[in-house]
Amino acid sequence: MTLLGVDEAQRLALAHASARAIEELTIYDAAGQITAAPVSAALDLPAGDVSIMDGYACALATARAGSARVVGESAAGHPWSGELAAGDAVRISTGAVVPRGAAVVIAQEDARRDRDVVRFLPEIAAGVSAGRHIRPAGSDVRRGDVLVRAGQHLGPAELALLAGAGTSRVAVHRRPRLAILSTGDELLPVGAPLCEGHLYDTNAPMLAALGAAAGAVVVSSRTVGDDPVALLAALDHAIAIADVVLTTGGASVGDHDHVRAAAARDGREILVWGVAMRPGKPTGIVRTDGGLWFALPGNPASTFVAYELFARPALRRMLGVRGDPRRPLRRMIAGGVFPGERTREHWVRARTDGGTVAPLPDQLSGNLRSLAGADALVRVPPGVGAIEPGADCEVLLLEAHVHAHERAP
Repeated sequence: MTLLGVDEAQRLALAHASARAIEELTIYDAAGQITAAPVSAALDLPAGDVSIMDGYACALATARAGSARVVGESAAGHPWSGELAAGDAVRISTGAVVPRGAAVVIAQEDARRDRDVVRFLPEIAAGVSAGRHIRPAGSDVRRGDVLVRAGQHLGPAELALLAGAGTSRVAVHRRPRLAILSTGDELLPVGAPLCEGHLYDTNAPMLAALGAAAGAVVVSSRTVGDDPVALLAALDHAIAIADVVLTTGGASVGDHDHVRAAAARDGREILVWGVAMRPGKPTGIVRTDGGLWFALPGNPASTFVAYELFARPALRRMLGVRGDPRRPLRRMIAGGVFPGERTREHWVRARTDGGTVAPLPDQLSGNLRSLAGADALVRVPPGVGAIEPGADCEVLLLEAHVHAHERAP
């Protein structure tokens, strides 16, 4: 199969990724998920006029008169039930309901109380106007206002808004189920005795963490050796239980690489096999019955880059993102030399510092240290010999999982 460009491979993957089924969750369980329908406010917020200061609530004319008789108290959660008459005031706390008949709150520091009489500082009383230190009912949210749109990410602030406006449950798209399958006779689980010729499986914990950060639920993670029969059985099981399957290793053309043959089985459609990029050239994308299988290379940096470019956007789309689920490319200034490739894009592991970005040493695809130190990938277009220091470059930021670019249309 002809090598495809990164953009076309991304397009094909996203064309076969769709939002999962809708479920209803409490707002305590919906953090990080994507709304399946708009949510409107069930009540005004605040529900009534409330004080934003500790002080005294009274009528405007009473405040301008300069003194009042204290007839009660309104505390948060314990409103005063009467109605103020002319010349009366109620002691009020921050967040408490303003009593009927009151139009202003005089702050405690602007008043002097002597038993049941409170006097207001003359300079305050002379200039007071209606609404002073009062947060009006519905000033934040009106009943019926749309609080979140369909396809919107539910972060802490959105959940607080929903809770404040009376919403306890919300319809979201089910988290995509993710199965991880590391292939290779040489792989051992972390903690096992290390034998000559073997190494620990680093891709599985890395992909599990990446998948969870993208909003997926990891339902299986296992290692299988270079046995085509065992590989097929493990793949069939992974495809049956997951929306997205990630395999690592075995995707190239070596004598012990059996993943490519497994992808050609009946019922599976190979969308991509081989991408014009470095690292990650032997990446495959396969459509399964209702899901996707990403055959990622075995070297850790190749696995990471291919996951970020293809699998992560598909997982975000399956979670319900309606905007572009790919991380946006930013423009930054090169703080070093970024080497290019004649016929392939080169995605260079890098570290940002303000508005500049510098390449990390040890760019071999099997090296882990530069992978752990990277907070960005710099995209060097094919045919560019190198991006020189001081030049403009395209940067994919990795450090923060910010979803502002995924806004629903």
